[in-house]
Amino acid sequence: MKDIKDILKEIVYVPSNSGDEGLMANMFLKELKNNNYEIVKDNMGSVFGLKKSKKPNAKKVVIEAHIDDVGFISEEVNDIGLVKFSAKGGIVKKWMFGHKLRLYINEKKYYDGVVIALSPHQVKKVDPRDRGSKLSENYFENNILVDFGFTSKNDAIEKGFETGLEITWVPDFWVNGDRIFGKGFDNKIGASIVYKLISDLSKKEFDFDLYIGGTTQEEVGLRGAKTSSQMIDADYAVVVDTSPAFDVANEKDNGSLGKGPFLRIMDRGFVTPAKTISFLENISKKNNIKML
Repeated sequence: MKDIKDILKEIVYVPSNSGDEGLMANMFLKELKNNNYEIVKDNMGSVFGLKKSKKPNAKKVVIEAHIDDVGFISEEVNDIGLVKFSAKGGIVKKWMFGHKLRLYINEKKYYDGVVIALSPHQVKKVDPRDRGSKLSENYFENNILVDFGFTSKNDAIEKGFETGLEITWVPDFWVNGDRIFGKGFDNKIGASIVYKLISDLSKKEFDFDLYIGGTTQEEVGLRGAKTSSQMIDADYAVVVDTSPAFDVANEKDNGSLGKGPFLRIMDRGFVTPAKTISFLENISKKNNIKML
């Protein structure tokens, strides 16, 4: 049986931009079939396994994680071979300088590159009086490019470049003591946990119908979650996702590394019922699980 860290490492290296989750969905699909689940899909690409209860008229419980990451898509290439790109999901492009990105021509062919941009004092198109202002900030964010090693527009096109190609961060994964580092932990971590549960729960019997799997396009509007929830119409749902650890800003009550799972009480679209909070807190205390 694979360790959760090994599963996470494997999943980190599977590209899964929002709208292009096919490889991750296939990975889930294979594991579900290997563990004899009945396969359930929606038209957005979300994939689930169903383990039916022997109890008649059983409740439905779904365990899920979104399997997409934030990422990028190629726009155009200029005359000297530099690529302009757009974000897919909540990314602030002006923070991207120096980041290593990967341009996928297809599943087997890709080019790695680095995000570049001119310094403010090098840009003649920006009035010197405006450098450092909102105007120049917007200019740089709209003109950030990636150098994938193409020497010209023709060179890029000959090597397979076109508008609409998927771009991800270059995947990486390492462990340093009790800390795990890597690419796309939102939501590779959640996906890894649910992936492991597929086999862990496959031999157990429940008094409810279990649906377990992954949803698509969360990062661009919870799209797969909406369609799959309408399809399954579950009575209860356990959603595994990540949240920022605010202890870096001394806000330890809002998430802290090493202090256990983070129970989401409320966000912009959901309020957890008080009974559910008490239920989960009691389980954590009974099993000596730290929880925030």
